[in-house]
Amino acid sequence: MDKCLVDTDVLIWYLRGRPETVELLTQAADQLYLAVSVISRTEILLGMKEKERSATISLLDSLSACTITTQIADRAGELIRKWRDKGMVVTIPDALIAATVIDQDIALLTYNRKHFPMAEISFYQA
Repeated sequence: MDKCLVDTDVLIWYLRGRPETVELLTQAADQLYLAVSVISRTEILLGMKEKERSATISLLDSLSACTITTQIADRAGELIRKWRDKGMVVTIPDALIAATVIDQDIALLTYNRKHFPMAEISFYQA
């Protein structure tokens, strides 16, 4: 089964119960092994309200965690520098997520494609 990394924005909309996102993730889970970057996990927990803890942890724990290796960190730095030289800002979290999907050769499921201008990234298509 192929693997797909789910970006922070998709997880947020899923947790908020957005019907099209719930359907999208359910469909993706039927076809793929879903993963989350430890970066997205941190971002989700940062914005979580205490009353959301149980549902949030349950969702995050249901996904495979992609950790940040030295190779991924190095590639993220290179991506930031490359796109900065082209006049575009790529944030550290987005660069780390981009480097993860490039390094692991997996698709990215995100609503924010403009944050990931790298040609090396393949996106999940429903």
